[in-house]
Order: sequence, then C-alpha cells, then structure tokens
Amino acid sequence: MTPTPADAIEEALRKATRVETPAPEENNRRFHKLLTEGIDVEFRRADDTVTADKVWLIDWANPDNNDWLVVNQFTVSE
Repeated sequence: MTPTPADAIEEALRKATRVETPAPEENNRRFHKLLTEGIDVEFRRADDTVTADKVWLIDWANPDNNDWLVVNQFTVSE
C-alpha cells in the first residue's frame, strides 16, 4: 500500500533521523544532502494515482516559517 501524504512525511522524517553508519562524518554528509536536496517520497492522491514529490526539512523560500534554535552547548543522550 502506498502511503498517504502524512505517512510520506513521517517516512521522510524517519529517513532524516536514521543513523546509517557509525562514522559521524558520513552521517553528516548524508543529512546535509537531505537538507539541501529534499527527501523523495511517494504517496497516493485522492484520485488513487501514485505521485512522487519531495519533503523539505527547511522552508528555504520562506525562512520565517522555520523555527531556529541557537545553542552554545548541548548534551546528546541516547
């Protein structure tokens, strides 16, 4: 079954947060690519056709639509 748009967005977020390798540099490169090129998704439209689109993690066209957080230090907990 092809996902709905909401399911496609959740899948894109899973792809963005997945750690694929123990090498932080490779994960950073992969994540940067997702940020700059978008994440490809497929979903079923109301007319039952399957379409492909991109999910963007940042709204580059309207930066005010994003939430920005600037931090000096942070702790990573697993």
